[in-house]
Amino acid sequence: MAETGFWVLDEWSFIFDGLAAAFFIPLHVIQRAGPRAGNTGVMRSAEATLSSNQTGNRSKMRQVLIIYQHLACMTGRFTSRGLTLLLQVIAWLCLILFLVFYSANKWSEEPRYAIFSALIAGVSYMIAVYGNANFLWPRFFAARKTGLYVLFSVLFVGALVVLRMITENILLMPLHHAFYDWNISHFSLSVITVSVAYLFGAFLRMGISYVNLSREQEELKRRQVSAELALLKQQVQPHFLFNTLNNIYSLAHAKSDNATVAIDKLAAIMRYFTEDALHDRVSLQAEVNVIRDYILLEQLRMLHPVSIGMEITTEDRQVPPMLLMPFIENLFKHGVDKLRDDNHASISLILRNDRLIYSVQNKLHGEIQPGAGVGLSNLEKRLYLLYKAGYRFQASAINDFFHATLEIPV
Repeated sequence: MAETGFWVLDEWSFIFDGLAAAFFIPLHVIQRAGPRAGNTGVMRSAEATLSSNQTGNRSKMRQVLIIYQHLACMTGRFTSRGLTLLLQVIAWLCLILFLVFYSANKWSEEPRYAIFSALIAGVSYMIAVYGNANFLWPRFFAARKTGLYVLFSVLFVGALVVLRMITENILLMPLHHAFYDWNISHFSLSVITVSVAYLFGAFLRMGISYVNLSREQEELKRRQVSAELALLKQQVQPHFLFNTLNNIYSLAHAKSDNATVAIDKLAAIMRYFTEDALHDRVSLQAEVNVIRDYILLEQLRMLHPVSIGMEITTEDRQVPPMLLMPFIENLFKHGVDKLRDDNHASISLILRNDRLIYSVQNKLHGEIQPGAGVGLSNLEKRLYLLYKAGYRFQASAINDFFHATLEIPV
């Protein structure tokens, strides 16, 4: 009788470890790696889970991890749902194989009984897990029908235990008559293991719900950021257009021949707004060309053009549209005294170590008015949404000069 009790506890421990490997590693991998993660992300997440398992049987879980490693080569292009399903199929196969090897080690003289035992146990665990995860939990517990959930859980587990005992009694009775007869040891093993599997079904459902909720929140956040970026980008264009139309109006009012040149440049800039600026990334040199056209528009209407020193890189990278324009708008709106002929400014745009460093400096004329520089304020909001902490933006007045510097990765 003591030997039978030891057998029950030993198998129960083994089943618990196997179910842990079957569900917690796949869920953790899916959550950490994401729907489009590469093989490296999958394996690092799985290895982290394995290293954190202090109480389980590491050798058994490592066998699962080795299979996942081979599996990762095939799942790079799977959707998150397909990857989840495939990982669970592989995990169940691993668990059943473990049970077969375990039973074959005990009953080496009758290998067919090892297969029968593993299949009966594996199928009963699958029914318990998915019956709870896919049927009882979402229909009763998630719907706040706790009483019905408890009632049907007891009936479901009880029916599954009886069905398993009947099947084992028919197929395995010749092997171990004392254990697979209708006795307390057989009943205890069935109740404990099926209940544990049923409990894992609840964990599986909670884990999947948590992962789905996290992804929905990330998607909602991504859409919110995209909407805010689109709104800020739309605010840039009317702001720029208002300033440019003012310039052309001044030229037309003065009957200047430069009005036609200004209209031509404005048409080129508006073409950029309606075509290139609609994309998430544009050519850096396209941005530079827009800046040059805008500077020309501003210079055309001034009695004393601004003396501007420019250091512009000729390399080309992809950058978000309309990031460079606010500095130039701010220069001509707040850094130029149209009645003076000593307006000076410098523009620097260089690439260094895969980072774009953009700075504009102009002479201050009077005090900076509160609320000035709306374009710079919107720019900083866009930078935060695009790069979080990955950018550097600074605007300050030092020794009668206004300095604005932007540094972003490219």
